Amino acid sequence: MHTLLTYPFVRARFDWLLFGAVVLIGALFARYVYVHGLLLVMVDQYSHLAIARQVTDSMTPGLSQLGFWPPLVHILMAPATAIDVLFHTGLAAAVILVPILALSAVFLFRLVEMLTHNRVIAIFSTAAYVLNPYMLYYAVTPMSDMLYVALVVIATYYLAHWWHTERLLSLVLLGAVVGMATLARFEGFLLAAVAGGAIMYRLWQRRTSFAHLESTVILYGLLAGIGLVFILIYGWVYGDSPLAFMYNEWSAYAQQRSLFLPTEHNLGVSLQYLLAASKHMLGIPLVVVSMLSAAILLMVLSGRRALFSVIALMLASPFLFDLMALVQGSAVIYVPELPPFDPRFFNERYGLYWLGFAVVMPALLAAYVYERVRSREWYYEPIALFLSAVVMSVTVIGSYTHMDEIVCIGCFDTITNSLQLSPEDHRIATELLRDEYQGGQILMTRALHNEIAVASRIPLRNYILEANYVYFDQALAYPWLFAEWIVMQNANHPDASEWSIENELVLQMWGQDDNILRYYYKVFEGESVTVLRLIPEEVEYFVEQHDIERERVPSLAGREVWNVRETFAYLQERIEAQLSAEQYALDR
Repeated sequence: MHTLLTYPFVRARFDWLLFGAVVLIGALFARYVYVHGLLLVMVDQYSHLAIARQVTDSMTPGLSQLGFWPPLVHILMAPATAIDVLFHTGLAAAVILVPILALSAVFLFRLVEMLTHNRVIAIFSTAAYVLNPYMLYYAVTPMSDMLYVALVVIATYYLAHWWHTERLLSLVLLGAVVGMATLARFEGFLLAAVAGGAIMYRLWQRRTSFAHLESTVILYGLLAGIGLVFILIYGWVYGDSPLAFMYNEWSAYAQQRSLFLPTEHNLGVSLQYLLAASKHMLGIPLVVVSMLSAAILLMVLSGRRALFSVIALMLASPFLFDLMALVQGSAVIYVPELPPFDPRFFNERYGLYWLGFAVVMPALLAAYVYERVRSREWYYEPIALFLSAVVMSVTVIGSYTHMDEIVCIGCFDTITNSLQLSPEDHRIATELLRDEYQGGQILMTRALHNEIAVASRIPLRNYILEANYVYFDQALAYPWLFAEWIVMQNANHPDASEWSIENELVLQMWGQDDNILRYYYKVFEGESVTVLRLIPEEVEYFVEQHDIERERVPSLAGREVWNVRETFAYLQERIEAQLSAEQYALDR
């Protein structure tokens, strides 16, 4: 397969045509998803959207609002979510992510054409990639899944290009893209390691000097490590530990401890679940053909096995990372056909992340078959064309059939039957706030910072959240002095998760304290959420009792932001003075 190392001229006009075509497809798909009410249905979709908005709309706007999820999707969406109509509809995601999908399609086309020197095969691979219904779905909704797959494809292209040319620009761009991948999802850490190992192997293979190897690896490491450095520093500054992203209450490991973990410490079962998820995300034809293609190529490529192995490892790195996470117990996948046999899906999207591998492997096999058969005699050309066409047709037709089944027949049953759907009582609470809210601050934890925050159409600067740090701590101590509303989880319901009860700070502080009902009355109590509203007369009486100046009480003065040093100190001083006076009276 002598064409594997050929790098053809990149035809910019076709690149732009392909980019425009994919953007148009993405725009049409965004309209389809929006019309069918599937743009915002899962808790995580609302949460990603709200976090991105908090960068510009919060009591304390800025980077401090990003939280401990990999932040790239939030950073990219932040400018779009600042526009109200894009934020409230959820279309802010499509505005940012659809062009990234289109860019990755161009790079996938470049990658396959570079490896096969066959434009037709490259077009077929790109079609199979773009036709995947979940790549399109996650390109129009606020999630990080498509973003990460796109970055893996682009990084693989730059590694393959550097492998052949050793151009400094390709190495720099590879490091930059891998750095972004580590900020998109934690799977990017393995991608960075694989790319780094490939660079060192290639330089060793070429017998380069140690000085050259050292400088190249350092340059790559500085760029690829930007994401990890950012995450470590962010955790240190805002989470009191560089490893906060691994061990904080929002980490996957912490959230899933209370769930049934069928794959923990079992490699075979973990592989079974991940392949089952892949079947739902990619379709059976693509899964089978890609794995067969990779196995055949590994056996027959001989002298070019190194480059093939590097490309395969890069594209399959998300699969390998998630497989290890399933074995470790820090990830879980539920599909209906496997225990616990729940008809609902959970984290099945992990099966999407190796889509690049699934479409590139058949393309390389088709190119290999075509070249080997055609090289025998000229009259073998029709046979070569037929065999390569069969391989590529399976990928494209399989992707199209999968698209038809998911979009037209099933209408995304993996999405509409997900454990991550936004609860019905969240919608009711949202409508209540939208209808009755007339001002003031809302005390709420991030555990409920999803549909309620996005769809209520209340500015996020009117919410007091953990991400507001000192403001949240002060409001939590005396809610009635700072917040007109409280939205907290309902721990009394049998379905309340152990994780929610342990990490819902408002609930822990006031959920079992009847004293809170002296100052608030229940407006709504659902299965998972309770909404309380302030009783101003009771707060007025409290203020009068403690000789507090009314205008210095945020909940009565209608202040969105207060002086965290002076206001709280004054209020606490007056409250403690009253308590001291009462204690003195009792002692006498």
